Amino acid sequence: MPRGTPVKKLISALRHLMDDRAGNFALLTALMIVPVIGMSGLAVDYTNALMTKSALGVAADAAAVDSVSESAQATVFTATTPLETSLTVAGAKASTMFKGNLAGSGVNIPVTVTPVLVRSGAYMTATIGYSANVPTTFMRIFGVRTIRVSGKAVATSGVPTFIDFHLFLDNSPSMGVAATDADAAKMLSTLGCEFACHDVSSPNDSLAKVRAQGISVRFDVLKAAVKQMADAIVSTRAVSNQYRVALHFMQNNAVLYPTYPVNNSMKTFTSDMTLLKSNVDKIDLMQVPYPGYNIDALTNIPGALQAFYSWIIDPPGNGSSAATPQKVLMMVTDGVDDAIRPAGCTQQLYGDQRCQEPLNNTYCTAIKNRGIQIAVLYTTYRPLPTNGWYNTYIAPFQGSIGKNLQSCASPGLYYEVGFDGSIKNAMEALFRKVISQPRLTD
Repeated sequence: MPRGTPVKKLISALRHLMDDRAGNFALLTALMIVPVIGMSGLAVDYTNALMTKSALGVAADAAAVDSVSESAQATVFTATTPLETSLTVAGAKASTMFKGNLAGSGVNIPVTVTPVLVRSGAYMTATIGYSANVPTTFMRIFGVRTIRVSGKAVATSGVPTFIDFHLFLDNSPSMGVAATDADAAKMLSTLGCEFACHDVSSPNDSLAKVRAQGISVRFDVLKAAVKQMADAIVSTRAVSNQYRVALHFMQNNAVLYPTYPVNNSMKTFTSDMTLLKSNVDKIDLMQVPYPGYNIDALTNIPGALQAFYSWIIDPPGNGSSAATPQKVLMMVTDGVDDAIRPAGCTQQLYGDQRCQEPLNNTYCTAIKNRGIQIAVLYTTYRPLPTNGWYNTYIAPFQGSIGKNLQSCASPGLYYEVGFDGSIKNAMEALFRKVISQPRLTD
């Protein structure tokens, strides 16, 4: 047999196979099915791994922040316990918090947690490392049985955090209610009611009348509270531009309302607290041109929140520098939404258009989902049991006003004050609560 004949026969056979159309589709399908399944399986397995890593990251973030919070440190660090012992206990608690945060996430595979806590003076840093081997399904065909995922979360407390405050003050007519029970008694004797109206059409402006007799309305006390908070900012900041404040309010003049539910004439941020105090003095209870203007529907809180969400508040930073400040919307209000809203009102309409109801939290949720904190100071809406309008339109949902505002606020950033004149202290306390929040640094 001549040399090379078997090779020629093999080549001839292959050519014949390729030229023969019968059954080629099945053959090619069989040859290609393995890589097709492999690529599809790769996508499925890696998607599962990424979802697992995301769940682990969320759990680590929460554990890191919790570990450096004031409440967590208070339960671990004492004057009689050695630092190393306290750090060991804190690390164990961090692991427990991580596992607790992971519960219910759907992740049910072994996870290695590596907490590292460091404390130096007022500084506390928690690093929560994690790793896990996520089992594969399709990739086992190629011998890949697991995909390793890992990461870390770092949170720090006790370091300067830069925060921009959007301070939104409710100066609607309902904030003309008497500031304290004592003021209410005097106002009732003077006016025959417990509301002072800033009605500029009348020579007998009831707001001016009660102020002339030394009676304070709630908005007066609110302005004093802002000034006290300004003093707290000066006393607590580590650097002069650590905390900046922009003022927002509903309107000084009802004629501009509700077309513009937020007055932004003082929207520029300032760290000059003397200027802030001066600007606060320029705000007053909303004045109305005549009784019943706009059927008294002058408190469109959802409209204001929509404006904050849509264009007023810029994207937040992590607070690590003046160029990347955190963003906080601090809202002070009596919480009753009162607007022209004939459709979708949850309560009985006054006439066929005026809707009075507790706050709808749709935009609160949207704002918080952008990474912006909301702090709420609820100045309790004063019950007026002898007033027919109150009994018909407000009393049915009085109990929901505070609940809805608390739901609007970020966790732990809600205060409610009554009629004892404590707004000033409450507002300062709310500010201090905001600045004490630990933050993620990685």
